[in-house]
Parts: sequence; structure tokens; C-alpha cells
Amino acid sequence: MEAEEKLEAKPKKRIRTRILKLALVIVVILILLLVFLLPAFVSSEKGRKTILAKINNSIDGRINFRRLSMSWFKGVIGLDKTLDMSITLTFTENALTARTGKEITGKRITLPLKGTVDKPELDMGKLLEEQLKQKLFEGLDKLFK
Repeated sequence: MEAEEKLEAKPKKRIRTRILKLALVIVVILILLLVFLLPAFVSSEKGRKTILAKINNSIDGRINFRRLSMSWFKGVIGLDKTLDMSITLTFTENALTARTGKEITGKRITLPLKGTVDKPELDMGKLLEEQLKQKLFEGLDKLFK
């Protein structure tokens, strides 16, 4: 009698183990989907509004942008809300910020951001480095022309 009960307990344990493994695999897949779909959300209108609200609540003044594009290969927003990305602004000859969505012949400046989503900061070290590189290459082009 006891031997029969032990034989029935083993299949029940196997079934529980399989169900637990399957549930774990499903949870891992859902987490991976959320992580990989995060750039799509950030690039959406709702994501843009959420980011704008966070930025505008943390600074004196207001900032606005019409389009935000994020991918896994450009810039990073960490799970702990840390930033490591750059934004590119186009400005006209008069050094006025140009409206996005319209073609203009102005110059562009890339601003590196660091900090967190709640408190973004301009990375002055990277900004100066990039500006120096740009001026150096412009000078070399003039020299060799």
C-alpha cells in the first residue's frame, strides 16, 4: 500500500516541477519582451510625454521636443533610470533653435546627457571633447584644401 502511494507521489512532483519551470520560463520571456520593447515605448507619443513631464518637473523652465527616437544602439536609459545618451539640436544662422519637422540648412550641435531621467545633466566633459574634435577636423580640412 505504501509503495503505491510513493509511486503516485513521484508523478505529482514531476508535474509540479514542470509547471514551475514553465512558469519561470514564461516570466523570463515576459521580462525580456518588456526590456526589448522599451525603446518602442519611449519613441511613442505617450513615452515622449512621460519623459517631457519628468524633465520639466526637474528643471526651472520648460523644454519641448516633437519627436524622440530611441534604439538599443544609440544612448542608454538604465533600469535604475540613469542616462547615457546624446541629443542633437539644429540651429539656424542666427543661432536660433530650429523647429523640428522642417528642413533647414542650419548647423547641428550634439549635446551629451548623463544623470538620471528625473535629473538629467549636460556632460560638459564630453561636450568639450566633441567640440574640440570638430574644430580640429575643420582646421585640418582648411589646411589641406
